[in-house]
Amino acid sequence: MSVEEKAIEEAANTARHYLDEVLLSPLSEYGLFLKEKVSYWRFKNQVTTAIKARAFLEKKGVSVESIRGKVSAEAIVPLLEASSETGDPSLSDMFASLIAGAMSPDSAVLIHPSYGKVLNQLSALDGFIIHELYKSLLLHQNNLEKGVKPDKYNENLSLHRQLGFDEVKLSEGLNRPVDQVHICFQNLIRLGICDEGHDFLNRANKVARISFTDYGFEFVKRCTENIK
Repeated sequence: MSVEEKAIEEAANTARHYLDEVLLSPLSEYGLFLKEKVSYWRFKNQVTTAIKARAFLEKKGVSVESIRGKVSAEAIVPLLEASSETGDPSLSDMFASLIAGAMSPDSAVLIHPSYGKVLNQLSALDGFIIHELYKSLLLHQNNLEKGVKPDKYNENLSLHRQLGFDEVKLSEGLNRPVDQVHICFQNLIRLGICDEGHDFLNRANKVARISFTDYGFEFVKRCTENIK
């Protein structure tokens, strides 16, 4: 057994013990962390995400005692299973954030069952784009609270419906081919995370731009709320 394999096995044992305590039943009943049932790559991804989720909960001060027997297996098992399909650290962080949210008493009801399925259809670049857009919104929200309003700000419209990313400008900023960014935009629109924005002129002039939908805004909030 290599050093990495030994470390993953130790982490798996830690995660099993933790989740067995929380769920009050063995993970084997749900088919989780059974290395002989999945590829080593998927097993490692699942374990890594579970350990991250535990760290997020501990950072928030959520103890095993406070959630023991109160966590729905139906809420976290599908997320853990879906997390096995990505080895990208940033997407793994987002899965861990969702799992931590589903295990937290104050946010469990806010984690929609569709979130894991949607997250599993994002590329690393998709995830980066929506995370950066969300951070931009938080910055503008902070400025708004200080009395600094964005250009053409509409007080009757949610901020996340007004702000967005332009395809060409974003591709230039990321130094990525515009066609690559275009595919990401189309995927985010397909999944209902984003649309072309509220501004009719943007659509009429075929400006390639995205803004969060209401669903997408809540989705990204839950995927990133534990990530700093």
